[in-house]
Amino acid sequence: MLDLNILSEQTVDMPQTPYQARHFINGAHTDSADGRKSERVSPSHGIVVSQAALGSEAEAEAAINAARTAFDDGRWSGLSAKDRAAVLNKVADLIEQNEERLAVIETLESGKPISQARGECGGAADLWRYAASLARTSHGDSHNSLGEDILGMVLKEPVGVVSIITPWNFPFWILSQKLPFALAAGCTCVVKPSEMTPSTTAMLGEMLQEAGLPAGVCNIVLGYGTPVGSLLSTHREVDMVTFTGSTAVGKCDLPRCLAHFLYGQVA
Repeated sequence: MLDLNILSEQTVDMPQTPYQARHFINGAHTDSADGRKSERVSPSHGIVVSQAALGSEAEAEAAINAARTAFDDGRWSGLSAKDRAAVLNKVADLIEQNEERLAVIETLESGKPISQARGECGGAADLWRYAASLARTSHGDSHNSLGEDILGMVLKEPVGVVSIITPWNFPFWILSQKLPFALAAGCTCVVKPSEMTPSTTAMLGEMLQEAGLPAGVCNIVLGYGTPVGSLLSTHREVDMVTFTGSTAVGKCDLPRCLAHFLYGQVA
């Protein structure tokens, strides 16, 4: 058996077979319709550590439609904040239970020290618990200082379908800075991780299902920026886009995103 020993006194066993990362769409883990996959070779070891379904516009479209349906019928936004928080806290528990598994695959895919990966993956659980607490404390406001016959009200509502695009270098940490907070607000989501480090995001899909997140509330599509990320950032049924990426990606996508949200069309 090969061993992985990265800046640590501990020796970590290498996985015997590549991790199989699949899409998570409408509550189901699926391969791409055309069967295409991409392979991630460990930059530190030169071996294939994961094989990921390679998404197309078909998978991205299906994921967006699932998120839209789930938002519109209120299966998530209609739940009480207490119930949403309970699911997010279960996810946090599962992240802690799977910390080592997450850290090993992230180290192999990214080449970072495993000590850093452990801190990132284990620490992400706290972000999920923080989001759960915000779900229970979010509230509107009222103002009676506008005049004798006027009462002002601030009502906080989820924005709708959120596209989340994350980078390769801190894939699980940055995802956990975005996804749980959108879910806490009652939004539904479509996530696209970097094609270089997709596996911890795919593993999170397993945890979301185990925690009882309703089908369609969070969908994960694996693949490249074109066509998956491009569609997630310009689709008419997407209400908000959050991405962390390179300057080149921002220069490419920002004009099209602005055209979509300002004029309802793809530039």
